[in-house]
Amino acid sequence: MKNFLIFSWLVCLVPFALKGQQKIAFSSIDTLRIQGYLIIEGHHEIIRKGSDIPRHFLFIPLAKFKNESFFSVYQKESQAINSDLFIPTSFMEKIKLVELNSFLRRTLNSPLQLDFENSVNDSFEDYLSRQSVFFKIKDSNKELTITFIDGVWGKVIVPSKHSGSTYIEEYNRSRLKKLDNRAGFYEYYYLLETKSFSPLVFITDDSLVRVNQ
Repeated sequence: MKNFLIFSWLVCLVPFALKGQQKIAFSSIDTLRIQGYLIIEGHHEIIRKGSDIPRHFLFIPLAKFKNESFFSVYQKESQAINSDLFIPTSFMEKIKLVELNSFLRRTLNSPLQLDFENSVNDSFEDYLSRQSVFFKIKDSNKELTITFIDGVWGKVIVPSKHSGSTYIEEYNRSRLKKLDNRAGFYEYYYLLETKSFSPLVFITDDSLVRVNQ
């Protein structure tokens, strides 16, 4: 991935191979191959033990990282100035799948049907509970775990009048800007197929400090 060469920070990746993963066929769906970083916020002890509370997540496409530091991009993307939202399907709690599909089918009448990649989720959950690496934001109590994802995403147009009924928590929609009228819309991207994912275990950014565990 030549994009890594332009960064002013260094990452060390531990790749997860997805063996036996079935190819998924998507017809009549606008799909895109997108790479980027899944950032999960929360204290490492709570995340490792597991929780019934849905995780606070943010996915940032790789294309948004240019000559800026990781943290500066993260700060910008966390602000309520965006009209797009990425939902990392197989990296969420499995119970969410029913709710997400219900919204797509009943509210939007969308042909998109989300399938849960069990092997991906099992590997990710095992990583989080056993060997996950967390970074603390300098001068803050906020902790992050960061995962690089290469996947196929399905694009769905969501009218603003339905934005509160998407089964995505308000804190996970906090990056979306408020639209002036109900005729506006957001672009939601649902992860359909994970090609690979790699947790970040090292990063050179003065604003992020690795947590001693």
